[in-house]
Order: sequence, then structure tokens, then C-alpha cells
Amino acid sequence: MKKSFTFLMAAICAFGAVAAEPVLSVDFSAATADDFNAWTVVDVNEDNSTWVFSESATPSRVYYSWNRNNNGDDWFISPAITIPAKGTYALNYEFKGSSYKEAFEVWTGNSATVEGMTTKHAEHIDVIDEDNSNMVLVEAEPGTLHVAFHCVSNPFCYRLYLKSVKLVEASILSTSA
Repeated sequence: MKKSFTFLMAAICAFGAVAAEPVLSVDFSAATADDFNAWTVVDVNEDNSTWVFSESATPSRVYYSWNRNNNGDDWFISPAITIPAKGTYALNYEFKGSSYKEAFEVWTGNSATVEGMTTKHAEHIDVIDEDNSNMVLVEAEPGTLHVAFHCVSNPFCYRLYLKSVKLVEASILSTSA
């Protein structure tokens, strides 16, 4: 995971990426209940084991809580993000799993619903108990965008922590004459 992030960052730097101010930036290690409540939690399998906020949790105050019997099928969807211009955006996120190997997917879409999530950008399986980060490129049109984290961990795992999320515009400069 760390290797793919490093490779992707090196590739962007080689092509002259220019990053602007983030259109979304959340540090869940210092989040408040209001920060958490701005996001939409969807417990698809209705097992009451889902994304939660706990002020005393570490390394992040936001995590997916395990279930003894059910696979995770729980979404954590961002509030509306205003995309100012058509372009490529870099979605950076940090996370940490457990020794039980958590799993999740990263999606984007045009509404804060499961049905509104239309593009899958990444799939992380066997997320262990160590700090991880990843970046994916998102092609976006002007308007509203939502980012979602879909936990799909197996039963009887522990916690999947979402530590931070940042979305920034990244213009790839052409070197052709």
C-alpha cells in the first residue's frame, strides 16, 4: 500500500502536478462529534455495528466497529463537496486496521446515498494494525461530489480507523510543445 502511494506521488511530481487548496480536508484524529455528524452513516445490513465516533478512541475518533456474525456493509459518506472546476482531483486518505485484517472500498458519487456512489476508486483488503495511506485520482465535473468509505470487513474483526481525508485539485501540466 505504501509503495503504491509513493509510486503514484512520484509519477505526479514527474508530470508537474500543481496542488491547490483542499476542497475537503478532515483530520479525524482531532474530529468533533459535529464533524462526524456532518457525514452520513448507512448501516446497510442493519446490524448496529457501523461507523461510530468516540472522543477517546485512538488513533482516530472515527472507526468502523466490528460485528460477531455479519460482514461489514456500512458506508461513511462525506457531506457535499463543491467542485469548482472540471479536472483531476487527488483524494488522499489515511487509515489503520487491526490484527484481524479489515477491508474497505473507496467510492465517489453525486449524492449522500449508497445508490449515489457510482465510481469505485480503491479496494483495500487485509488492512493490518499499522498506519496506512493512499491516494487516488478522481476525475470530477463542476458541482457536487461525495466521497464514501464502504467497510466490507469479515465478521469478528475489530476496528477500521479512518484517520484523515483530503481532496485537492491537481492539474497535470503538459510538457508537449
